[in-house]
Amino acid sequence: MKKIGVFIIIIGLLSVPGFFAQENSDISLYIGGLELLLEKKPNQAQNSFSLLLDKFPDSQYAESSQRHLQELLNVRDNSGIVTFYLGNLATATYTAMRLPELFGYSLDAVMAGVTGLAGVGTGLGSSWLMSKDHPISSAQDWWIESTQLISLGNYLYLTGIVQPYTIWDYPLSSKMELGGQLLTLLGSRAAAYAMFKDEAPPEGQGSFMLHSYFWANFYYLLFSQGILEFDDSRTTSIGGIIITDLAVYGSLKLWENLNWSSLRTGLVTVGGFGGGLIGFFSTMILEEIASPDSRVQVSLVIASAAAGQAAAVWLTRNMEPESVEKDYKISLSPIILPEKLGFQVGIRL
Repeated sequence: MKKIGVFIIIIGLLSVPGFFAQENSDISLYIGGLELLLEKKPNQAQNSFSLLLDKFPDSQYAESSQRHLQELLNVRDNSGIVTFYLGNLATATYTAMRLPELFGYSLDAVMAGVTGLAGVGTGLGSSWLMSKDHPISSAQDWWIESTQLISLGNYLYLTGIVQPYTIWDYPLSSKMELGGQLLTLLGSRAAAYAMFKDEAPPEGQGSFMLHSYFWANFYYLLFSQGILEFDDSRTTSIGGIIITDLAVYGSLKLWENLNWSSLRTGLVTVGGFGGGLIGFFSTMILEEIASPDSRVQVSLVIASAAAGQAAAVWLTRNMEPESVEKDYKISLSPIILPEKLGFQVGIRL
């Protein structure tokens, strides 16, 4: 909701017998809508104001509700709609094309075409239905994509720990693994959408969490496979799920102090990629000159990526942080008239 300066909302001027509002009365819906605005839940606030106008069109709060509703409709934030559509499209298409394999059918050209079309239609149709009444901001989409990708990563680590192919025959274990993978993809995405569709989470936090998870995997897998040279996939998976999940949890706590924007997080990731590529291409040259050990080469890539990220952090140090909460200021003052009693609330947005 755009800043509209200081405005005074008159809540009250109520008769004394009606001072305590009844549930679902016009004033309870109006106050509820204002509270939802302060809690940064614009979709739910919109529903509250709309319900007031439907049930109490002659209410003294109808005009204010209409104004707030119009402002909410004018500031509909769909900045994350493109990536949300792409995520749904990729998830639905992949799921549809893997289902025949789950049920023992071969994916020939005709089957691939039919399932592919079904997946595309389902992905586009579900995206339209899910975003029709619920705007998808970039902040919401960051959390949806992050939740799905991190859930998938955890599932892959879990299959490395359980190793179902050592317990059941390969055809059965492969179907179980694929079925779990598809359920994880669909379930995590649906759960994240349901959780955040009416919320306004901090945008930078979701992106910081996902990037932290990616880099935790990057450094861990290079270190464990390239330097420590783990040859036990179960040990690698156990370490991976612990370290990467701790990185996710730590990033959520760390972000509250760093308060980075998603832009700064992305620039730091670009710095890491650039540094990693410099290290990789440098090892190609060194291999021709000095033939270093593979551990030395991996160490150089890790160090270069870390240096690239450190340089990006320093270069972006003057970027403005993303506020976790807006600076809302609320003041209360009583209003006493001979025939009416109420109170006045001043809210700065």
